Amino acid sequence: MASSSGSQGVSLSSINLLYSPMVTVRVGPDKQEFGVHKELLRFHSTYFAKALSGKFVEAQTRIVELEDIHPLLCKVFLA
Repeated sequence: MASSSGSQGVSLSSINLLYSPMVTVRVGPDKQEFGVHKELLRFHSTYFAKALSGKFVEAQTRIVELEDIHPLLCKVFLA
């Protein structure tokens, strides 16, 4: 029988991270694209939290370009 205490469940705030708008992150010289939930990025990264808020272009377009980041590093971060 499953526990009703919720200790193994997923919190509502965690679920909300997965229902936020998508952001396109373009990395490397070839601009490989990754689609990621905006709030998930903001929650796990101070850089993305700042880039995707306020009057920054990235906040308006929901596109972040990181030419100096290798795509493999981005895959590791997103995993």
